[in-house]
Amino acid sequence: MQQILDAIYENGQFRPLQVPDVVEGQTVKIIVSTIVAPNSANLDDAALPMSYQPASGRSLLRHAGTWVGDDFEECLQSMYDSRSRADFSQELEPFE
Repeated sequence: MQQILDAIYENGQFRPLQVPDVVEGQTVKIIVSTIVAPNSANLDDAALPMSYQPASGRSLLRHAGTWVGDDFEECLQSMYDSRSRADFSQELEPFE
């Protein structure tokens, strides 16, 4: 029998996997859960400190209206020239 697990978490402790736990030929359901500290249940997401500063859009506003170059019309025409018709008539089933 191929051994997949080597320990079981039970009653707050890990113990070695024993033969009665998994018997050859049986289907075994493995439940994986997150172990959470007892005091963390009282915390909500808003109380946790953020490790980053949320975006304010300030950097975007600094660049607004600052287009540099004279190729806008050329780029736009290139986009129009290279586009093609899209065909959405076929349904894709990526997981088949």
